[in-house]
Amino acid sequence: MNYVDRLVAALGQQLRHLWTADRSGGERVWFLVHDPDKTRAVLARKDAFKQATEAAGKRWVEIDLTAEFGRWMASHRYAERYFARPRLATTISDDFVSALVTDIMRQIAERKVNDQTLLAMVGTESLYGITKLSPVIKRLEDAIPGRLLVVFPGEYDEPRYRFMGARDGWNYLAIPIVPIAGRGPA
Repeated sequence: MNYVDRLVAALGQQLRHLWTADRSGGERVWFLVHDPDKTRAVLARKDAFKQATEAAGKRWVEIDLTAEFGRWMASHRYAERYFARPRLATTISDDFVSALVTDIMRQIAERKVNDQTLLAMVGTESLYGITKLSPVIKRLEDAIPGRLLVVFPGEYDEPRYRFMGARDGWNYLAIPIVPIAGRGPA
């Protein structure tokens, strides 16, 4: 089994667990942790993750964050000022996180995400250098009726997650999904 196949198998194992409503928001978040160098390979096989989800009797709904900052910034009234003086990043980042969470919440409602839905958040690597992923997840976790699968390029070193190899990590209640042990090409 190659690296992505081992990740798909790990997701399949996690999907076998009973989904109960008594989980806290943080416990309904799953991080599909993968080596940042393997991001293209993981994203190229999204259909395999979707198939594993549907085989477990769950619904797959995908939200792609890849172009969200560009769309948001293009419509921002202070975009030109920001590009002239990028040090305004803290304010821009906070505003962007608020807008992003609002948009995801809208999509959750429009797409009728329910307690049998695995909401897959892809394209998280596009947030690197713009904002941290943790405030986005923290603001969403209680609004997810089923499970939130965050495709997470980074590392998990119990109990800390490190996004894109950043120096500081954070403790989080999320369930880590890492490639199952196996042999085969990386």
